[in-house]
Amino acid sequence: MDPAVIALMIPIVAIVCGTLLKFANLRAAERRDGGGGGGGGGGDTIARLEAMEQELTAVRQELAEAHERLDFTERLLAKGQDAKRGTEEAR
Repeated sequence: MDPAVIALMIPIVAIVCGTLLKFANLRAAERRDGGGGGGGGGGDTIARLEAMEQELTAVRQELAEAHERLDFTERLLAKGQDAKRGTEEAR
């Protein structure tokens, strides 16, 4: 795989991993507070769930934007390689 593509994928992986860590920390805090899997479903748990849903939506948006940028960069790199090949073949 092209090193430029790998370099562009690093921020995407960082965003996804960061979000997963946040979710894991929320779950750990929930278990620590006794709201783990009881089924009571207090207001605090519902508020946390809604916050997680909002954050997940934001992360999906960021990931979609990063994917668009990656696609754009890949197209630019491909055009550059095609142009380079064309000039080399003309020689």
